[in-house]
Amino acid sequence: MVGCEHLDIVRRKLGFPFGVSNDESRIWVFYDAEYKCDIVAVSHQFLALQIAYTYFRRSFIATFIHASCDLDECELFWLQLSKVHSLGEPTIFIGDFNVVVGSEEKKGVHMVQMCNNRLGRARIWKRLDRVLVNQLWLDLGVNTAVAHLNRVASDHSPLLVTCFLAVGGGPRSFRFLDVWRSHGDFLKVVRQAWEVECEGRPVRVLLLKLKAVKHALRVWNKDSFGNVTDQVREGKEQVQLLECSLEANPTEEGHHRLLKAQCDFKAALLKEARYWHQKACIRWLKEDDANTRFFHGQFKQRWAYCYIHRMKDKNGVWVDELSKIEDMAVEYFAEVLAQSDQVQENEALQQVSTEEEVKKVVFHMNGESCSGPEGFTGFFFTSCWEIVKGDVCRAVCDFFTGAELP
Repeated sequence: MVGCEHLDIVRRKLGFPFGVSNDESRIWVFYDAEYKCDIVAVSHQFLALQIAYTYFRRSFIATFIHASCDLDECELFWLQLSKVHSLGEPTIFIGDFNVVVGSEEKKGVHMVQMCNNRLGRARIWKRLDRVLVNQLWLDLGVNTAVAHLNRVASDHSPLLVTCFLAVGGGPRSFRFLDVWRSHGDFLKVVRQAWEVECEGRPVRVLLLKLKAVKHALRVWNKDSFGNVTDQVREGKEQVQLLECSLEANPTEEGHHRLLKAQCDFKAALLKEARYWHQKACIRWLKEDDANTRFFHGQFKQRWAYCYIHRMKDKNGVWVDELSKIEDMAVEYFAEVLAQSDQVQENEALQQVSTEEEVKKVVFHMNGESCSGPEGFTGFFFTSCWEIVKGDVCRAVCDFFTGAELP
């Protein structure tokens, strides 16, 4: 009762209309009227709330943590957290887990959040406070940023967690899909688009032809190649339908139709695996690992990591406005690219390349990486080399003789 009285006193001072605490009142959560919070699990080590918020597509679970150091209590704590995770909701875990992942997170680690404030050899640094999310949270399309604030009245660094909806910055950029190469009509589509007549210097001609291929592949992907996920779903349904039909009326013709459907289904699964493999950008797994759920999760996690939430300017001030971040990035690279190189390096770079040298560079490119903003990967150029080599070599030579990129 004393803990609840203190909670209400602090809540009123901070100006929040609602507040809730866990067992023993060790964790307090205050929230505004625009949030609807219900307790789904609680113990003296954590408080799990089901939260509904107008601007989120669905409700989610926020679990606030202050774990015990006792080994038995720790085992119980992780068992209870696994039950919260098994509820099948988007979940974020925030707080003091009172455990380090490895020895590198104790004493001298970057971004440590706890110091016992003692002197000399008795001083201990640890990374105990962290934020974890599950796959369903990543699927929400919510950008989540964590800032580690300065320690003031505690031996722990406060965690400032910022969540905001991901908003697209414009039309989706083109990205060549490696799975397209497996289709029999792929080279035909590229060749027809590449034969378009273009005027101008070779560099401009190359960019115009790439633009034409980009448009042709987009149309072909929509009209002919199709959505790989839909193909898997349709293939699975077709196999199940034919299996039921064959059980009810076993015929040789039905058996052959089932075999063909199974082959088509396996081909669709391989396409889907290659699609997510490329999206995830993981090169240390073998191609025959068709764990598409893993690839999908890695893609979501990589997307979340790559999002730039803030940047530090020349004066050491953090900037979080998107327009200012864009201006800072442009200014930085403009200064880098404007630096003058040594005379010998410039002369070496200005030498005209032979077709064999260009081919060698192209075929040594990382097949899954893009060479520029156009979205064409190394696999595109190596697969279509006989079609594109003339224009690519002429554009390279044109660039080294003074042509500027459009």
